[in-house]
Amino acid sequence: MPGDRIQLSAGPWNLRGEACSPIDGIEVRVPGLIPDEQALVTITGRSRGGPVAWGTAEVPPPTSRRRAPPCQIHGSCGGCGLQYATEEARFAALVAGRTALLPPSVAATLAPENQWVRSPGFGWRHKAVLLPSWRRGQLLLGGYGRGTHEVVDQPDCRVLSDALRQARRTVGDSLSELVRAGLRLAPPGGRSSRGLRAMVLRANRTGAVLLTAVVRGPEDVELVRPWLEDLVSSGDLAGAFHQVFAAPSDAVHGRTPPQWVAGVRSLTETVGGVPLPVQPLAFFQVNPGVLEGIVDVLRGLALPTETLLDAYCGVGALGLAIVGQEEVRPRIVGCDVVPGAIAAAEKAAQALGLDARYVLGSPSDIQEAVGVAVVDPPRKGCSAKELAALVACAPERILYVSCSAPSLARDTARLLESGYRATGLWPADMLPQTAHLEMVASFERVP
Repeated sequence: MPGDRIQLSAGPWNLRGEACSPIDGIEVRVPGLIPDEQALVTITGRSRGGPVAWGTAEVPPPTSRRRAPPCQIHGSCGGCGLQYATEEARFAALVAGRTALLPPSVAATLAPENQWVRSPGFGWRHKAVLLPSWRRGQLLLGGYGRGTHEVVDQPDCRVLSDALRQARRTVGDSLSELVRAGLRLAPPGGRSSRGLRAMVLRANRTGAVLLTAVVRGPEDVELVRPWLEDLVSSGDLAGAFHQVFAAPSDAVHGRTPPQWVAGVRSLTETVGGVPLPVQPLAFFQVNPGVLEGIVDVLRGLALPTETLLDAYCGVGALGLAIVGQEEVRPRIVGCDVVPGAIAAAEKAAQALGLDARYVLGSPSDIQEAVGVAVVDPPRKGCSAKELAALVACAPERILYVSCSAPSLARDTARLLESGYRATGLWPADMLPQTAHLEMVASFERVP
């Protein structure tokens, strides 16, 4: 009951970074604890619809696994919520908790720690979503606070690359003048028909930056266009875009392609020696260093083969990076549901001189035999229909890149039932300081 105090041993983190501990048939969820820590917890609430309770714990003292959060706004920012755990402790705890959700035969193939794909603790993030707000005559640029719709200013976010941190300062200085000149600020969640909703910045490792200003109405375009042009002409940005998106939701931007304003139309990020396109709003991993590590794992597993299926390919990053530097290059067959991503993948494959065919659609639209299938689905994983379509392509090997252990557990169970066996599992620390974990699972068809 709320108000009760109980001693517990912290369980694994859930996807929100709460330590989840079963007590007398009730799952007690507590933020701020590291799995296996002992703590006295005060119950603060109980679910009406299920056996779940929430609690708070006094902050345990620093240990070899716990540290003072390096970021001053860690307690209020809604971003990286696990900075109180050391990098090694956090990564190891995430791997233990997520692999426990998988079928035992898959979890048993976990790679040794020296093969895990690690990330630097800071400066790794090459995408920034900045929500604007105005408070007491001051511009705030950042994200929503944890559990609120109040914008928390992030003046020097350490997880951002140096180029994005500099761009944030430059953009913020000039945006303040634009607000004083009449531009409204209207971050996601409200119903305003006017104003700047958000800014999306993308950077590559050479330091070039794209900015997309997401506005709520066509009238706002006339205010932001000259500002964006000036940022590009001054050299502060490599390219600039705008998008009109007025939906009364928490979404940052819409699905329509952004409109080019000035500068370059895309960036190039080199991964594994292969140049890949980075578009303003298209999906591309925010941590290119870890992406490179994942590609190294996949390349060692996928080759040699005659035909590589790149399912949920986006701009073709994984397939192109795997084969682009090979002397004997496999044929690529890719699919995705985003037209702009397919167009970018086709253009990149052509520039590399690859034999590639990209299909606008899902794996169900690929109806040919392949040697190896690389599968990188969204968080929800593959539908039963899509997974059956992949199996129908009869790949000798399936390499599944997952950003969600629950969907990976469901899909790997289906693969085991479809005549495949697990041969390896590699964790990848794509989003340090958070409860997110990517995993690469490999499967071979049983003769």
